[in-house]
Amino acid sequence: FECCCCANYDDESEPIALDPGLEEDRAAVVAKGTAATPSCFVVKISRDHLDEPLGMRVEAFGAAMHIASVSDNAATPVGRYNRASAAGSLIRTGDYILAVEGRTLLPDMTEVMANEASFEMLVRRPMVFVATVPKRGKPLGFGVNYHSQGASLTVTGVRGDGAAKDAGVDVQDGDRIVAVNGCTGTASKLLEELSSSDSPELTISRCCIASS
Repeated sequence: FECCCCANYDDESEPIALDPGLEEDRAAVVAKGTAATPSCFVVKISRDHLDEPLGMRVEAFGAAMHIASVSDNAATPVGRYNRASAAGSLIRTGDYILAVEGRTLLPDMTEVMANEASFEMLVRRPMVFVATVPKRGKPLGFGVNYHSQGASLTVTGVRGDGAAKDAGVDVQDGDRIVAVNGCTGTASKLLEELSSSDSPELTISRCCIASS
C-alpha cells in the first residue's frame, strides 16, 4: 500500500479531491458553524496476495494514520469491502485508522498492513470544522508537518500567541488542514495557499481518539 511520511514547515501539484462525504461534512460545518460528530467502526480487509495494492493511500504520521485517498477501483481490497458494506461503514478519504489488529503504534500498524494478507482496522470518521485566520501581519502561531505528496498539513507546535490565537481558533497539535480557502490538493499546494493568503479559511480535520 502507499504510505507517506513527513517534512516540516514553521510559519516564522495535481489536486486530490476531498471525498464527497468529507466535502458534505465541510459544507455542513460552513452552514451551521459546528463540527460533525465522528463515528468509529471496525473493518476487515482481505487481499489475494501481499503484492495486491490495498486501494488506498495513507499518511502515517501524527496521532493516527490518515487516509489521504481511496481508489475508485472496486476490484481492490478496499473497493471490495466498500462494495459489500453499508453507507455508514464505508472507508472514505479523510478517515483515520486508529488501530490495525489491535496495534496502535504507527510503525506496528504499517508493518501489519504491509505484511499481512488479511487484517482488521479500527476506523474513525474525522471531526471537521472551518475557521478563518486573519494574519494581520502576524505569524499563524503554529507550524506544520507534511509530505509533499500527502493531502494534508499536520499542525504542530501550537503557541500561545499568533494570528490563530487572536482569531479565537481552537487549533490543536495533531489537527490536519485538509483544505485552504476551499482548495484541496497535495500538501505542497496547501502550504503554498496557506503561506500566500492574508486571511486563509482553513478546513481542519481532527481525530478524536479519546471519543467513543
